[in-house]
Amino acid sequence: MKTKNEYLLLLLLNFTCYSCELFEKNEKYELLIFDDFSEQQLNWESINADYNYFQEDFMAFKFIKTSLPEPLPTNETALMLSSFNVSDDVFMGAKRKVGGLKKNQHYHIIYEITFASNEPEGRVGSGGSPAESVWIKAGATNFEPLSISSGEGVKNDFMILNFDKGNQSVEGENMEIISDFRNGTRDILNYRLVDHKSKRGTNVTANDNGEVWLIFGTESGFESTTTIFFKDVKIFFKPI
Repeated sequence: MKTKNEYLLLLLLNFTCYSCELFEKNEKYELLIFDDFSEQQLNWESINADYNYFQEDFMAFKFIKTSLPEPLPTNETALMLSSFNVSDDVFMGAKRKVGGLKKNQHYHIIYEITFASNEPEGRVGSGGSPAESVWIKAGATNFEPLSISSGEGVKNDFMILNFDKGNQSVEGENMEIISDFRNGTRDILNYRLVDHKSKRGTNVTANDNGEVWLIFGTESGFESTTTIFFKDVKIFFKPI
């Protein structure tokens, strides 16, 4: 009988081997992070942007480690992000610092993300579709991602990011689009798990301390509530 550690080693090896198939043959990627949010301590921090400062209370941001919603297995954990899109263009995400890399080394970062969505394709909503107008994005920087003030005064003060995520359906230098929020059906409003992988990946250079920051989340043009449950995140890297 295999021990828990032996099973974990086999799991990590499988992820590392599987990652080789994400891009062209013979491109070897190593597993950097696998997180199913089951640890007692949550290793990610919330980061939100693209709204006026005075709107924050109306946005109803939530960032919680919780159970998967029914009808999914409620004994499994997830990271839930939720907000009400008052601003018509809200970003809500998670960030995490990772060390132990070679300083000033260039890396290519790719993601595999499993999340739960309750939105089928083709529905119409205020400002856009609740599925196709919500984009899941992921990427990396070599400095701490922050939500900062645009400095335009109390009434016009806008919360923006200090890195390039792109805008809605447009990718940025530091983030790519992994998928939209469709749950893989045309008519089922229940939460269903979907799995998506990087198509482009993100280039990042480790800083002088051998660190990078990882970021994933959603950007929405749908002017109502979006609640997403991230079941697990796998992040792979390769020196370039």
